[in-house]
Amino acid sequence: MCKRIGSLVHFFAISLALVSTIGCGLVLDGCGGDGGSPQFDGSVDGSLDGDLDADLDADLADGGLLDGDLVDGEAPLDGDVPDGGFVDGGDGGLLGACNNGIDDDGDGLADADDPGCADPDDESERGSAACDDGVDNDGDGALDYVAAGGGDPGCDSPTDESERGTLACDDGIDNDGDGAIDYLPGGADLGCDSPTDDSERGTLACDDGIDNDGDGATDYLATGEGDPGCDSATDDSERGSAACDDGIDNDGDGAIDYLAAGGGDPGCSGPLDASERGTSECDDGVDNDGDGTVDYLAAGGGDPGCDDPADASERGTIACDDGVDNDDDGATDFRADGSGDPECTSPTDVSELGATACEDGIDNDGDGLIDLLDPGCTDAADGSERGSTACDDGIDNDGDGATDYPADPGCSSPSDTDERGITACDDGVDNDGDGATDYPADPGCSSPSDTDERGSDICDDGVDNDGDGLADYPDDPGCSSASDTNERGSSQCDDGADNDTDGFTDYRADGSGDPGCTSPTDSSELGTGPCDDGIDNDGDGRLDFRTTAIGDPGCDSPTDTSELGSVACDDGVDNDGDGAIDYRADGSGDPQCSGPEDINEGGDPACNDGLDNDGDGAADYPDDPGCSSPTDASERGTAACDNGLDDDGDGLVDYNVTAAISDPGCSGPSDTSELGSGACDDGVDNDGDGVVDYKADGSGDPGCAGASDPSERGTDVCDNGADDDGDGRVDYRTDGSGDPGCSSPTDGNERGTLACDNGTDDDGDGAIDYRVDGTGDPGCSGPTDASERGTLACDNGTDDDGDGLSDYRVDGTGDPGCVSPADTSERGTDVCDNGVDDDGDGLSDYRVDGTGDPGCSSPTDASEHGTGACDNGVDDDGDGLSDYRVDGTGDPGCSSPTDASERGTLACDNGVDDDCDGASDYFADGSGDPGCTGPTDGSEHGTNQCDDGLDNDGDGRIDFGGNCTSRGDRQCVTIQDGNEAF
Repeated sequence: MCKRIGSLVHFFAISLALVSTIGCGLVLDGCGGDGGSPQFDGSVDGSLDGDLDADLDADLADGGLLDGDLVDGEAPLDGDVPDGGFVDGGDGGLLGACNNGIDDDGDGLADADDPGCADPDDESERGSAACDDGVDNDGDGALDYVAAGGGDPGCDSPTDESERGTLACDDGIDNDGDGAIDYLPGGADLGCDSPTDDSERGTLACDDGIDNDGDGATDYLATGEGDPGCDSATDDSERGSAACDDGIDNDGDGAIDYLAAGGGDPGCSGPLDASERGTSECDDGVDNDGDGTVDYLAAGGGDPGCDDPADASERGTIACDDGVDNDDDGATDFRADGSGDPECTSPTDVSELGATACEDGIDNDGDGLIDLLDPGCTDAADGSERGSTACDDGIDNDGDGATDYPADPGCSSPSDTDERGITACDDGVDNDGDGATDYPADPGCSSPSDTDERGSDICDDGVDNDGDGLADYPDDPGCSSASDTNERGSSQCDDGADNDTDGFTDYRADGSGDPGCTSPTDSSELGTGPCDDGIDNDGDGRLDFRTTAIGDPGCDSPTDTSELGSVACDDGVDNDGDGAIDYRADGSGDPQCSGPEDINEGGDPACNDGLDNDGDGAADYPDDPGCSSPTDASERGTAACDNGLDDDGDGLVDYNVTAAISDPGCSGPSDTSELGSGACDDGVDNDGDGVVDYKADGSGDPGCAGASDPSERGTDVCDNGADDDGDGRVDYRTDGSGDPGCSSPTDGNERGTLACDNGTDDDGDGAIDYRVDGTGDPGCSGPTDASERGTLACDNGTDDDGDGLSDYRVDGTGDPGCVSPADTSERGTDVCDNGVDDDGDGLSDYRVDGTGDPGCSSPTDASEHGTGACDNGVDDDGDGLSDYRVDGTGDPGCSSPTDASERGTLACDNGVDDDCDGASDYFADGSGDPGCTGPTDGSEHGTNQCDDGLDNDGDGRIDFGGNCTSRGDRQCVTIQDGNEAF
């Protein structure tokens, strides 16, 4: 018995093999076929019309496998062979579409795995599901699911019940509301280029999703709620026919149509508004003010009172259009019908006034009254506003330089009959008795309204300016006239000079003047007392009290009653008992007296005169260190503090018992240096600014206000001892140790020109300059650092991680991996910038030189996966492994992440049906070659006899489907068949 006696197809194959006389061209399409195996290629066009006359009485084989006819002596093929009935004659059988090992419908599944196959005898792999029925169910020009691509994009698999997809042009929804749905070849929604288009929006104005005309409505909508200017989705303009939607300035006001955002024509309430006219007077089409012009017109020619179409009034600001009776004549503005002011020639006429003085709206005579209100006007035709009264006749009746009311202060109104006033300078009276009356005659009058004839000149100001008890002209003898600018006269007691040099000047009524003056007319300042009489009363060659050194030293003041003094040579006493008294200019006095100031009638020199002549607290020899002997003529010595010189230039000389004039550096007259211990007097550059101490000539340290100033520090920024810019350096120093930003102690700014001291964020990292407190730029090692760049990765100016960006930038243009300039790494948290091989392909991150991970398009890329098959994170060849992995755990078909295919060279991963069994490679879902245990399996042969690559039954045939060069074993019906023999 046969092993598969029920397989009629198999028996037919055997029978046909035996009846070779039928010929190669009758039923078989060639004897050899591909690879030498004859194939049935569809239906047999010709019929085997006759029965097989000769029964197969003989056994097919020596063993007599078949003892009788195949089917009652009849040939099994008595008609046409069904389509697809004779497939793959190489295995000797008649295999249908669902039993031929081929993916006939291209859905990636073959035979029993194909959901379109009900059983192995099913003649078509097409199924009932929309994505497997061979019908373009959604009319988009694409059919069913196709594993290799090119099928309907709405099909996820052959079992998908709908060819509709999720994209806008394939989802069965009118996404843009234009009444047309999805892509159809030559029809449906014209915004769809293909079923894979993700938007039903098109490029035409009424289908692009844009409010092209700004009216707040967008595109054509089938519901009618879209832009009223759109007749259909193919309309290329959203403009409509209504006045407020036609793109035309219909009312000429410079504004067009309705705009939802504002700025359109204010007369438009919406795009369907049929008129651009509004409700405001300047946009309603009505001549509201009757001036013959209507509304605002952008091109001009409209109502001049309209500033824009939203103006609520056609009234303007000019006289003939402002709605006001500007000239009080009872008529208002220009009227086109002639009912307005007759002086208005048009609404742009700037005046309602006429031409005559009494009708021109001008106060022609300046009296504060205009036209008919002016008493000088008899009627509107009167050519002059002048009247007949003194205050309105145009004449300066009182000669004060002012004419009429209101210019003349004497006029209370235009009807006043007298220009004289009540003020002192306009009342006709010589009020100050200077012989001149009123303005302009009296120089004390600045105007007729001046209330005092006193002037500003000294001889007219009412003041006793020289204190002589008399004021002004003509009372003060020093005044030649009221305009005289000085009350001083020519007499000695009124000339303002200290003629007798006694320190007193002129006659003073309060007694403070020169005591020699009895009145301002006194011709001499000399008095009657001995110290003011001009006589050398004591014969010492000196006269009277003088404020200069040439006066008599015995006189303490000009009122002193004696010229004798208190010193020995001027006291009227024979102090040395030599019979001679005092100094006498004629030589009759004491011969030892050198002058009236000589304090010793004995004639002792300075070092023996009993006086502290140099004020150093010591008198004469040997007490005064400046005295070398009693005969030494000077108490000055050679020591710096006793030599009479300002040795240290501080404006003070030597030691003196009077502290105010003593050099503070002198501890005594023997002190050999005027330098002291204070910073501004010690001869030391205490603040290192190259300038020393206080100098009276200004050449010293600018921080010293005086020699006693305890500090050379000043108020200037570069001399105040403060670290004003926080860089750890202070002020100007000549040795370079100061603040490098200071060019001198008077420099007003510690900022310098170097990058770390210029107050500028030179490297853009948000931190500025060197700061000792650490708040400055971390790249600055000190204020003399010429660069704000540091050594840390995010501040060194170097692209440390090779991503084309460097360092931290406050404006965001720096390396995204840097959170601050103090960040020690340019690595970030993004996958393509974290320094980690996130996808395990042996490469990490984005590199501008191309050496980084090929999946990274930039350092901010969130995935190291790329688009190539070996780097996209997808199991492209379905073997359960994906991409290249440096640790070997990836897809073995990937030699690197840039490998374009996950297919390898091994039999179970090369995409080739190496054992010709109709299945290829290993697939994780089990749909691959059953002989493959994994993608690294080097052979597609399995353990079943019909897939092990062995001729197990010795019939010269191997496995199911053969080895591509010879016919397979006819006993193998499937790859899983476990026996090559019957």
